[in-house]
Amino acid sequence: MVYVIVNELFPTLYVATAYGACNIIGRAVGVSSPLTARAPKPLPMVILAVYSLICGVLALSLIKITKP
Repeated sequence: MVYVIVNELFPTLYVATAYGACNIIGRAVGVSSPLTARAPKPLPMVILAVYSLICGVLALSLIKITKP
């Protein structure tokens, strides 16, 4: 689904940049996950909630660009 939706949301010029940005952020979160798992008890859940909130807000702020 992501590959279909991204082509509708972003112009062709920016699709590779969008994939690259998502890849970098995803890898950074993946690299930091072992450090987060060893944190004291409420902190891992708070970090998960913050990431989820950020992703939800960013997903709701996407606007489909209509071509004239």
